Amino acid sequence: MKPLLQRALDVSTQRVQTMDNIFNSINLPIPQGFTEKDVDANVQPLFSDTFRMLYTRLMHKYDLINYAKALTTAYRLDLRNFYSQALEDSKGIFQKFTDILLGKGVLPKAPSIVIPDRVDTVHTKKYFGNFLGSVFTDQRPLNALEIGQIYTIIETDQLIRTLKTAYAQVVKSREVLNYLLWCKEKLESHMRKLTEILEKEEIPVPVISEVLVTDSRQSPYSDKLILSHFTATTAFQITAVGLVMPDISRKDVVLAMAGITTDLLQIAKRGAELMIESGWLERIPQTVNREELIMH
Repeated sequence: MKPLLQRALDVSTQRVQTMDNIFNSINLPIPQGFTEKDVDANVQPLFSDTFRMLYTRLMHKYDLINYAKALTTAYRLDLRNFYSQALEDSKGIFQKFTDILLGKGVLPKAPSIVIPDRVDTVHTKKYFGNFLGSVFTDQRPLNALEIGQIYTIIETDQLIRTLKTAYAQVVKSREVLNYLLWCKEKLESHMRKLTEILEKEEIPVPVISEVLVTDSRQSPYSDKLILSHFTATTAFQITAVGLVMPDISRKDVVLAMAGITTDLLQIAKRGAELMIESGWLERIPQTVNREELIMH
């Protein structure tokens, strides 16, 4: 297990070095990011090895999505090579961690459905259901795609909620702590909504039974790194919901996902505001302001 976690860390280090080289080659300032001052490797572990594997798998899942998107928009050969290699590395890590976690029995899997004996077509617009859940009798059962995508969102929210719980134990800033607790409440609300949809149809809800967070009160990371990390995870959550929406056609599930998206956008906004207030949000390079140049 630990050699694989070290491999994932080595891959991340190699990516940073490669990006530094690319930035230097075009005389682009290298983002400050984080330094050794933002990490304390000598404190008691905050997470179990199981959580580290679950979370590393989740991050490489979204790495695959983001690097694929980046590859399709890149023109420079060095960038295309970088994104292609990153895709291969993340695919390998994701596959290995998935196999190990399934073998350990700690990775929730979407339930199986009864295999149909024929192909059928939709005969009525009632297939889309209504916005009020199962209040009316014409609400059809969830289909296989919808069940799988609901599981995806619950799995993501479970791990990120665990992350927020752990960091709330150790963060120093009162403002960041209040933000984390607020985010945690929002995530719990999201999971309740989706869990209710599954439970109404007697579909098992994904559960991670192992204890994933230790009782440590010592932070391995600076408040800056913790808050920056959360802005990144919120972006992943928004991506996750956006990706599942095209596969959902029942109106009550669409409404639930829309509400979750609204909450996530609020979380992202507040996180960005805290980053700015703390002086931690680095400006992305932008084009020159022509109007300002002309007027001055």
